[in-house]
Amino acid sequence: DESPAPSEAPSTYTIIINYKFADGTQAAPSWSAQVAAGSTYTQDVQSPVVVGYTPSETVVHVDTSEAITYTVTYQPAEVEFTVKHYQQNVSNDEYTLVDTESKKGYTESAVGDNLGKTYDGFARLLYDTTTEIAADGSTVVEVYYDRNYYLMNFDLDGGYGVEPIYARFGAPINVGKPTKPGYTFEGWDKTIPATMPAEENTSYKAIWKIGTSGFTVLFWYENANDDGYSVAGTYTPDDVKPGTEKKSADYKNQSFTG
Repeated sequence: DESPAPSEAPSTYTIIINYKFADGTQAAPSWSAQVAAGSTYTQDVQSPVVVGYTPSETVVHVDTSEAITYTVTYQPAEVEFTVKHYQQNVSNDEYTLVDTESKKGYTESAVGDNLGKTYDGFARLLYDTTTEIAADGSTVVEVYYDRNYYLMNFDLDGGYGVEPIYARFGAPINVGKPTKPGYTFEGWDKTIPATMPAEENTSYKAIWKIGTSGFTVLFWYENANDDGYSVAGTYTPDDVKPGTEKKSADYKNQSFTG
């Protein structure tokens, strides 16, 4: 009988390094080397750079005399992304960039819901918190803020001519002068700001100066030579609050000028 021919031993063996993401997909082209059988292969192989990811091994230390496969796994790295803050304009519904920040997060993770800032007089609008952070740092998140509206009240203390103001934060404030019969407007109890402040229901009270009484008291004396009367003198009060009821008897003992 003929005996089967002996099989020939392999003349080489292969060493492979695979570079993969955590989900098993390829992160970078594999590295490989074919080595003559019976020899030992020794080399430090630098793992390739994958933007936004960190390799489980930066260097693979190859030291083998047989076929072997290594796997380097790339995990998301902490990278930068940009946050831009826009405030609503006073005079229209457009927005102006007021702040730019650099933030950090892990590649492919969501930017999250903590990117908003606090600005007096503004309310933050919603933004897409699920936006994924790009590996190359190109992600830009835009956060918008609307101006709040506030009410400014005026206590006119019986006067008229000035209405409450309901306006956006920062809007110019123009207040006219109120009127009150018999009084002169002196101003307000505190300074009115030039623009709407970020305060709820502010109030300002009118200050009035009393005017002249607006009437004259006539003193009539009986004539000496007939039954008629003649004006002997007059008196003009300057201390009577407008709207006060006065009688002639209130002045019967009043000094007067002839």
